[in-house]
Amino acid sequence: MKRWKVALSLAVIAAIVVPALAGTWQLDPGRWVKDTESDNTFIGDRLRLTNCPGYRDDEDKDEWIRWAACQIDRDRLEKRWVNGGDWDPPPERVTSKHVVKNLAVAASAFGLMFALVMVPPVVARRYWQWLQT
Repeated sequence: MKRWKVALSLAVIAAIVVPALAGTWQLDPGRWVKDTESDNTFIGDRLRLTNCPGYRDDEDKDEWIRWAACQIDRDRLEKRWVNGGDWDPPPERVTSKHVVKNLAVAASAFGLMFALVMVPPVVARRYWQWLQT
């Protein structure tokens, strides 16, 4: 079998396996940002002052949208108030930085494996010929 076929096969395998072994495929867990005292004061005041009006079925659609947005915002603020902080950024996001990092690791593994299979035999053969002369 030709050496380049073996090199290409091993390089493809390395490009798939190395990111899995290195763990670069895993998403960043995010980081917990604890609220400061001023954040707690702001959230407490906002929760105290935000009073979402009750919704009735006979009201128009725009009123329902305002009511739903108010409820969602209030729930989010209440969770942040109780937990004392929030995730920044959320842990489950796939970012372009994550994709580029994985592609760089895969490309590096591919290139390194291809070079390791192709170059040493050539160097060893020339060295052996040099020793024979």
